[in-house]
Amino acid sequence: MRANLVRERDGTANWQMSAGAIEDDDAQRAPMLPTVDRLVVEEGHVRVEDEVLDLDLALDLRTDESSREQAPASPGLRVEGKGTYKDSPLRLMVTSAGALRAAEGATRQGGSVTLQARVHLASTELRFDGTAGDFPVWASSAAASR
Repeated sequence: MRANLVRERDGTANWQMSAGAIEDDDAQRAPMLPTVDRLVVEEGHVRVEDEVLDLDLALDLRTDESSREQAPASPGLRVEGKGTYKDSPLRLMVTSAGALRAAEGATRQGGSVTLQARVHLASTELRFDGTAGDFPVWASSAAASR
């Protein structure tokens, strides 16, 4: 998997999916997401070039995730990144139980996933070991069809 995310100085980004404004009715409705039982990315590469934030970041990611019912101890998600932010060197590493676990908890009105993060920006280091939760509630296509 490869993705190149670019945002120009004027704010135009290649990840914008709609040029129109979100209608009030649409903003109230949860987005429809497909049901995913297993997610495997062996070699993911994401390049972020954001002129607004002055960020240039290359990310390598891999994941082998299954839903909690299928594999309670699946390895989860690992992201490593390297680049610059405002001309300062930036490195990061994030590991977690994964996106499927987060989405699974969100569709059940809550839940959390374990998360470890290390971010080095110039001479500053940020470490986080804990859980992330309170994800937006998304409707899966299976749940919405009932």
